[in-house]
Amino acid sequence: MRAGETPAVAEIGGKGTGAGMRKVVGVVLLIAAAIGGLWIGGESWAAGKLRELIAERPDMQAAAVRPLREASRIGLRLDRPQLASPGLGLAPDWLELWLSPLAPLRAVATPSASGRLDLSGQQVPFQIADAQAQVALSPLNRMAVSHLAVDSGAVLLGEQVLMQRLRAEADLVRLGAGAPSAAGAAYDLRLALEGLQGDRLAVLGFAPLALPGALSAEGAGRVWLEGALGGLGGSAAPRVVGVQTGGLELRLGALSARLVGRLVQGADGLTEGRVALYTSDGQGFLDAAADAGLIPADGRLLARAMLNQMGRMPMPEPAAPDGLDFPEPTAGELRIPLILRDGRLLLGEMPIGPAPAFPG
Repeated sequence: MRAGETPAVAEIGGKGTGAGMRKVVGVVLLIAAAIGGLWIGGESWAAGKLRELIAERPDMQAAAVRPLREASRIGLRLDRPQLASPGLGLAPDWLELWLSPLAPLRAVATPSASGRLDLSGQQVPFQIADAQAQVALSPLNRMAVSHLAVDSGAVLLGEQVLMQRLRAEADLVRLGAGAPSAAGAAYDLRLALEGLQGDRLAVLGFAPLALPGALSAEGAGRVWLEGALGGLGGSAAPRVVGVQTGGLELRLGALSARLVGRLVQGADGLTEGRVALYTSDGQGFLDAAADAGLIPADGRLLARAMLNQMGRMPMPEPAAPDGLDFPEPTAGELRIPLILRDGRLLLGEMPIGPAPAFPG
């Protein structure tokens, strides 16, 4: 979640695709590290080093690697690059990796507007507008990623729109006293997502979400990881172990709500924490959550019966201090309290189903 964080209330992905995504991120960071030597020896040296790296790795390919030769930036262009991992391959038509001579520890990646995904052998063309990623490294933290930003316009998979826009930023911060016990690093997040089509997730190998419209989200939060991204001797993509948000604005078709909460991975791998959804259309969100599989069918009936009483439900205390403030709902607003503990999902203090596995 974004410094109050973006919690996912249920696992929506397959483990194979998730592992593949982490591996692709790791490969991109390796390439960024190679580009990080540009300020020492120049583009030709870096191009040679990257060709050597690609030759040594069966999960990486490129038809050509050549210097940019531009005065305002130092970098490389990869023609027809391919990054492969089990169940997932990414192949833009081209990819530029560069940095400014004035900021040698901040690498920028700009992909082509088209390419293809290899999803377990199935070739899916994609189009992406105005995409760019930035990675900054911290010498004081063993060259860990201290800043990560992803910006993209509309994304199409085949002929179908996956989302309209994404802007996400993450900054490395101190763990703090309230971090989960399994956390080794914390990042403050800022997110702006527009027009995500839940049913399109199936193309990427994730379980589709039956949502009553496109999902948009905007807010800030914090995510805890096993360790920092990248870094000397570390994992390029460590697992997420907790998320938290103090206020994430959600739009789901004609529905709107504000999300406050904290979710962490319990010792049994299940999700634990507290989440409150503030909305003027509680029935609509309960139906949407049930249709998406986030609330079991029998829990849906119980929640509907209790809907009129939810506004008077107190927010249960956490098992451990989480520092979150759950304000009382305003006039015309309903607060829906969801609690995950001891392997159960509760509406207030009423069990309505099992707790989902933590998606990290």
